[in-house]
Amino acid sequence: MGGSAYLQRVSQSDNDNYGIGDPELFARLRVWTTEKNEVFSIQPLIKLPSMFGESGTPRGGSRSIDGELSLLYGASDTIFGFPYYTDYRVGYRMRTRDLNPQWRVDLAAGLMVTDDIQIIPALRSVIATKYNDSTGFSENGEQDYDLAKIELTAAYHLDKSHWVQATLFDHVAGAQTGAGRGISIGFAERF
Repeated sequence: MGGSAYLQRVSQSDNDNYGIGDPELFARLRVWTTEKNEVFSIQPLIKLPSMFGESGTPRGGSRSIDGELSLLYGASDTIFGFPYYTDYRVGYRMRTRDLNPQWRVDLAAGLMVTDDIQIIPALRSVIATKYNDSTGFSENGEQDYDLAKIELTAAYHLDKSHWVQATLFDHVAGAQTGAGRGISIGFAERF
């Protein structure tokens, strides 16, 4: 079981808005484990509506309630004596509010460069199954879109169950979505 929520500041067309973007809750269920440190899992997920201070634009995320089912694969090993892992995800997301379904594809790798510091490069993508031709682009997150985003995360492990992290991200390609780059700072707990 897990979840995420992001406190966001969104700026477009000289306007700012603050809120919580696309909170998600999920459960990860292990399906199969191999003797080579490989794990196959499924992950049902629900995305709740974004909540922002101002009802108008700009907004982060969407006001839809989405349901997703993903297939995950992970593997771990060592390279030059450093522990690393690879993580792959393919998911299909159904969306409400007349938004079309999406495919989600993520590729990530993590490398422990010290006992406490982990570096995680990732590519994350969203692929619309189709576009709703009757709507034009708006700054409210309420449209079908494609997005490819690169990330570089540095995580500092406080102990085995807690860590803090900073992620630099950049939207490198997309359709029907605005450009985006920035940094997110987070705290995680394993329980």
